[in-house]
Amino acid sequence: MRRKTHAVPVNPILISDLPRADEEALTTFVRIPGNTYQNSSIGKWKAQDEGTSCDCHYEPGRSEGYKACGEGSDCINRLTLVECIEGDCPSRSYCQNQRFQRRQYADIGVVQTEKKGFGLRALSDIPSDAFIYEYVGEVVQERELIRRMQKYAQEGIRHFYFMMLQKDEFIDATKKGDIGRFANHSCNPNCYVSKWFVGKRIRMGIFAKRKILKDEELTFNYNVDRYGHDAQECYCGEANCVGYIGGKTQTDIGGMDDLYIDALGITDDIERLSLKGSRKKKGRKLDEDFVPELKPIQEEEVPLICQAIRAASGSNKKMLPHLLTRLTISLDLDALRGIMRLRGFSLMNTLLEDHEDDPHIVKLILEAMYPWPLLNRNKVEDSHIEEPVKKCAKTNNEEIRTLAQRLLDLWAGLETAYRIPRRAMKIEDLEGQPIRVIPAAERPTKRPHIEDEDDADLVPAFKLNTVSKPLSAPLASPSSKATSATPALAQSQAQPQRSTGPTKEELNAIILRATEAAAARNAAVAAEAAAADAAIAAAAAVASTAPSAKPRSKHRGKDKDKNGGTPKKEKGKSVDLNKKLLKLVGEVVVKYMSRYRNDMNHDTFKKHAKELTHLITEKEKKSSSYQAGKIDSLSDEKRQKMKKFVHDYVKKVLKRLKAKSSSTERSSLLANGKGDALNGTSHGHGEALSSTPTGNEVDDMVLDILDDEDTANGHGDGDEEEIADEVGDDVDEPQNRSESPGSSMVMSPPP
Repeated sequence: MRRKTHAVPVNPILISDLPRADEEALTTFVRIPGNTYQNSSIGKWKAQDEGTSCDCHYEPGRSEGYKACGEGSDCINRLTLVECIEGDCPSRSYCQNQRFQRRQYADIGVVQTEKKGFGLRALSDIPSDAFIYEYVGEVVQERELIRRMQKYAQEGIRHFYFMMLQKDEFIDATKKGDIGRFANHSCNPNCYVSKWFVGKRIRMGIFAKRKILKDEELTFNYNVDRYGHDAQECYCGEANCVGYIGGKTQTDIGGMDDLYIDALGITDDIERLSLKGSRKKKGRKLDEDFVPELKPIQEEEVPLICQAIRAASGSNKKMLPHLLTRLTISLDLDALRGIMRLRGFSLMNTLLEDHEDDPHIVKLILEAMYPWPLLNRNKVEDSHIEEPVKKCAKTNNEEIRTLAQRLLDLWAGLETAYRIPRRAMKIEDLEGQPIRVIPAAERPTKRPHIEDEDDADLVPAFKLNTVSKPLSAPLASPSSKATSATPALAQSQAQPQRSTGPTKEELNAIILRATEAAAARNAAVAAEAAAADAAIAAAAAVASTAPSAKPRSKHRGKDKDKNGGTPKKEKGKSVDLNKKLLKLVGEVVVKYMSRYRNDMNHDTFKKHAKELTHLITEKEKKSSSYQAGKIDSLSDEKRQKMKKFVHDYVKKVLKRLKAKSSSTERSSLLANGKGDALNGTSHGHGEALSSTPTGNEVDDMVLDILDDEDTANGHGDGDEEEIADEVGDDVDEPQNRSESPGSSMVMSPPP
């Protein structure tokens, strides 16, 4: 459910007659492209525990545009006011949920008003809910905010430009900011301010509350979102103008943001009772002279209630209990599942951290989470909600302590489930065979594009043979004009033309040579496979005769025990730690690599997934958390580093596969005398497109990773270490590293 759509007024106030004042306005402050921060620890999104990856999957030519995380899509990020991150969104460059990062501002300009100073005007029509501009400035803490307010008052500055970002953090656009600061106040605004989460930071945006016509002034309500002087006279000119700006309480319905009214489900009651304030009639206040009947949340209201709670958590503490109360009385399973899907546990984690000193809010949070229908512990672990709940279980408040312990007991009875990556959507032909349609936008050009000059040698070069004889004349098209051809041309057409290509005998000779070469290669491969099978059988026979033998370690000296056996770190508990670490890393690798499974065949996908898992696991064993035996989960920072490493690794692998496939295919076509080998036609990666692993195959692959202890020691074919070196990661043995044994994993992108 989106915000309530407001209709355009019958006679909207247009300010087309006001003069433009962009240049003059820019002289009153220092323009900056984005927020600056008092220190590196503020302005951050505290609940970025469940990541920012969405479930969208957009294919050009096959999916509607709105499915690429756009307006009207079911993108979990967009519904929770989270922007997708470039490189991490399945929709890739087609993603429509990166408006802050791409600065997709509306067409607006600064004007000089009669009584309100500078203002903003729409230079073209703006649709409802469109992103208009970001409110940027200097992000400071509350103590610095108070100091600046006193300083600005001494300097005679009458207009303050403060806006709350989150608890104890504010945006100050007084001296540094952008033109979004010039949006004026209105008691009937056409814009609203919304908090969005972009990467690790929180940012504020101005959005269209309804369709805005060209030449309308852009306004929003200062009463909740803007900070500065106390109540002052309002010049908005609206019929419902209350006469002043500021001075209202956060529960005053006359100045309340429509987001909270819609989220509380009291819109109809307020319109029926005409509770909106005006200059003559003051608005009522919640819980004082207006006590609405709150109703349970319906499934379609879930996005709205989550957005309202996020907004109220930082800037409207008095509104938060009303929203949480509505959450506690909701028992509809579909609605509760929707709350969990929209990162409900992470939201509650943030609320517990920000309001731990408010027993009433803490109690409502603990009561609200208890009915949530959990099948496993995954969401609890991903959000790290257990830590603040355990803290609540140790408080002196007996009621809170009982509610917290009840939750912990409920979660303790759940098991952690392994999640198989979602399978890609397939298209099948009439016979049920999977096919993949490649749109024109994704088809490769005739000349391969080389992104990195260092990889130019991977693309094979082909040279056309010089044609010594002129090409034969084209055949005349059959028409009535054929009889008027010159005698010379008619005679040449009557005689058989010899083709400049190879004769039939030459083609047969080429095919024979290619067949003999292919047979020789197949025989060599078969001989190597037979030798490998024999070696494996011999090794198995030796191993069966000596069951008590243990593999020798590459490390010497203090790594061995007194009997010269296996190093101590491979004994006892470390074996379980190794398997646990393999499982954690394997889940990250397989889940992220699944987006590339259409680009390589099953065996190649499985091979590189296993090698990547063991490569990262061996590196992570040197971290202090592994040495201390604390590997219950991977931090979000490590997951992001692993994803970045896998992305760069797979990119190199795909380049090599593409180069090898192109070289092999062209060589084969040349050997068979095919003409399209010379014109640059590309046929993809052979059988890669039809070799997408099924869900069961991916599951088996992960089980192989957990069971295969030999590959954990890095036994590969050498390609993996070579590619890892290319992406900037040293994969030598530990004794060859200069870093300390307790250092954590650091993965660098390619130069």
